[in-house]
Amino acid sequence: MGLTDSLYIKMNSRGKPLTTFEYFKAEFEKTVKAVSLDLYNEFVRKVDNDWVDMLWKYRSDDDIIDDEFMRYYRFVTESICFQDEIDIVENDFDLAQKVYSIQNQNASENLKFLFKAFDCWTGIKNIGEFCDSVFSAFQFSNNKVKIYAEDTNLFKQCCNDYGIIQGGGRRKFSLNNTLLLYGLLQYLINKDTNLCIL
Repeated sequence: MGLTDSLYIKMNSRGKPLTTFEYFKAEFEKTVKAVSLDLYNEFVRKVDNDWVDMLWKYRSDDDIIDDEFMRYYRFVTESICFQDEIDIVENDFDLAQKVYSIQNQNASENLKFLFKAFDCWTGIKNIGEFCDSVFSAFQFSNNKVKIYAEDTNLFKQCCNDYGIIQGGGRRKFSLNNTLLLYGLLQYLINKDTNLCIL
C-alpha cells in the first residue's frame, strides 16, 4: 500500500490497527516533510506533546482527542482556503494535499500559519476564562462581543462542532462563530506584532 515501515511498527506495537486520525497524521507528516524538514520536526514534536496537552481538556467521552483535533484543523485549513481561494473538498487527505503539499507554492507559509493557529492557544492557561473576557453570552457587557450563546468558549465549540451539519442543513458551528473565532485567532497570532491594532 506504499506505507512506511514506521507506520507498521507503531501499529503493531499496540497490537491494533491505526485509527483514521493516526493514519491521517502519518500521511500528513510525509506531506510536511516533503516541504521542509524543519517544519516536519516541529510538527512531530508539537502534535504529540504541546497540542495534545492543550486539547486534552476538550477530549470526548472515549478519552481521545482525534475528532477535536481534526475539527479545529479543518477550521484552520478552510480559513486558509477562503483566504487563498482554494476550492474546499470534503476528503481531509485531498484537502491537505491542496493546501499544505509541495504542489501549493504557499505550502510553507500555510504550514506556519497552521502551527501558529495551534500554538497561540497553548500559552493560555484557561481558554474558557480568556473567551469569557472577550465575549458575553446573552447580556450586554462593556468591551465584550455578545454572541447569543450559552458558552462563550468558541475554541471549545469549534473543537466539538465544526463541520457538523444539523437538521435542515444548518451548521452546528455557525458562520458567525467561524468569523468571530477567525478574528480572535488573528488577534492571538498577531498581538505581539505591529499587525495588531487592538
